[in-house]
Amino acid sequence: IDRMLAFKGVKMMAVRNVRLASTVVECAREAVKTLPYKNAVKFCGEKEHFNYTQFLDKIRMLSNGFYELGMKPGDSVLTWTDNRSETLASFYACAMTGLRCVTVDPSIKEADVLVDILREVNPSTVIYNPSAKKDAREGVLCELVPELAKAERAVVQEPVHSRSFPKLRTVCSTSWEHSAVDGVLNFRALLVDKTYPDLVAEVSKRLEKEPETVLLRSYAYSEGKVWKSRDITQKQVSDWAARVAAKLELTADSVVCLDLPLFLPLSLVSAVACMQKNAMLVVPAAERCYASTLEKVGKENATQIVTSEQNAALLKHEAPATLKMGLYPTECGVCKPMTGLKTVSF
Repeated sequence: IDRMLAFKGVKMMAVRNVRLASTVVECAREAVKTLPYKNAVKFCGEKEHFNYTQFLDKIRMLSNGFYELGMKPGDSVLTWTDNRSETLASFYACAMTGLRCVTVDPSIKEADVLVDILREVNPSTVIYNPSAKKDAREGVLCELVPELAKAERAVVQEPVHSRSFPKLRTVCSTSWEHSAVDGVLNFRALLVDKTYPDLVAEVSKRLEKEPETVLLRSYAYSEGKVWKSRDITQKQVSDWAARVAAKLELTADSVVCLDLPLFLPLSLVSAVACMQKNAMLVVPAAERCYASTLEKVGKENATQIVTSEQNAALLKHEAPATLKMGLYPTECGVCKPMTGLKTVSF
């Protein structure tokens, strides 16, 4: 390795290939150090893309915002969102601050389903994005947390004092427009440039040495039943990401198309895998079908795809020329996120 590093032409490649981060925090820092201005992620539904420096800046500001809300390591952030940048930024911000990111299936529409999840998780912050029927999710949250409608809008938002969910402090909407409900905070208010002292830097440095910190839990909804993942630690996410990167043979030149809902553990693990190798991740809009997947893979010149078993079989017969490798789950994507993963060459 020393001889390789001495050869300037392969120095960067060697750094990428031997980089082994035990936590997501380390992974994010190393990605920015290695290729700070390389394209990191594109969110097609929002028509937004970030290089590694820009995305880490957003993560850092959101981490500051979580601390401004009074959150502390061990608290939970619940995201009830589609395939959006706020979902992935929240996941990484939780990794930087020792919080637990709880992702919830956006297909859940009923209050009596969501209430059980909220009771079990008891989150400090809930982040949601308005659904196609704009007031649907907001209406569900107002039904479960009636205190939101009684709050008064102010320059400094007061914590939600919910009787049903005692730890809940903030409900946040990703919409650019301010919510008609005064107790709902706009996501942009969570992006805080600087704090004194810099708690994020202090905590994230400590977390690099605490890989067993719980980072992720996911809830899916299918056939009238809620399915829950176990609590997943930073080390598990990082180790699983290394496995995904190896299976997909990722490099810094890879463009990975995500063809699964972003709330699933495998999707978030795949995002970390891309960061480990400085690859680019393409996140399509929430409304997906095979035709749109095929179009997106071709348009983005994707080289790898994380998809479903059904779409992998279809792509086998008409994959665009740039697509080389695919990965798909054969078991439950929530209960057994890393069991039965299979690859396919195109």
